[in-house]
Amino acid sequence: VLGNNSALTPKLKLTSEDDWIQLFKKSGAVDTTSSEEGEGGSTVVVVHMERFLRYCFDIAYKMPPSPNNKILRGTLKEAQGAGGGVAVVPSLSI
Repeated sequence: VLGNNSALTPKLKLTSEDDWIQLFKKSGAVDTTSSEEGEGGSTVVVVHMERFLRYCFDIAYKMPPSPNNKILRGTLKEAQGAGGGVAVVPSLSI
């Protein structure tokens, strides 16, 4: 997950065990259940690796949200004001 050439490495700084624990908890991939069998109760921790890897993939590769229409309209109005009422909007390439 965090190799030398990983896309995730620049986005996460995991230097301690606590950093890793917080990452797993934040991912929603950890289920913890306690069983109370007398005084020797135990805690069972289940890690859903597919969910955790999906979370890591989203951090590494997910695109930021697109700007909303208000921002685009504001930019368009500024361009119209500066250019004498004619706005040139660049074409969208997909």
